[in-house]
Amino acid sequence: RVSGAYFLGGGGDASGRGSAVSVGRRGIVRAGLVGVIGKTIMLGAGGSRKAIAEEAPSSTIQVSTIQAGLENSPSARKGDWVMVDYVGKIKATGEIFDSTRGGMVYNTQNEFLKAMTSDYSPRLFQLNEKNPQPGIVNGLMQAIEGMKVGEVRVATVPSSLGFGDIATNAPFKFVPPKSELEYEIRVLRLASEPYLAMRGVVRCGLGGQAAQTSGCKDVEPVITEQLR
Repeated sequence: RVSGAYFLGGGGDASGRGSAVSVGRRGIVRAGLVGVIGKTIMLGAGGSRKAIAEEAPSSTIQVSTIQAGLENSPSARKGDWVMVDYVGKIKATGEIFDSTRGGMVYNTQNEFLKAMTSDYSPRLFQLNEKNPQPGIVNGLMQAIEGMKVGEVRVATVPSSLGFGDIATNAPFKFVPPKSELEYEIRVLRLASEPYLAMRGVVRCGLGGQAAQTSGCKDVEPVITEQLR
């Protein structure tokens, strides 16, 4: 799971409802755009001032820091590899549709998975919108930019930077079209290469499916490389 592979069930049992598209661990993401203003970060569309004014309501995320990161940590930039844990909610209802923190019941028709709860399983991926990651929307990537190791942020993501107009069968909840999302995110590792982010991680994410979450709860925020 640290490798970023979602799963919703064996034999492809991850279908959505009606026109829904399955995200699972084979999900879709949408293109996004970036900019920064002040302590509360507004990430939105570029281009002319007129374009910004017209698109801001549907293409701007709001990010607030609720816990400071390690003082000597570099800040995440595009192209960096990050290991994070997070909880994703549907803003309107507060329902959790995705979480790396464990204890969730899978949204699936697979009877085997219905009897299971998820394990704590942080995600490792590159901050690169041109390289889509399963289940990681561009609004979440944008929210992580600028974060330090150990920092915790809450981000509100509009549908245009989330799953857009597509109904989505996420791991733990069906996400309706045009849903505004909310994430709480914590950065555990930050590095230039994935193997550097995994320094000191003995078991988590390694081996077969049964071994992938072993030791994950032992992963603490650590600076493994001085990037800058």
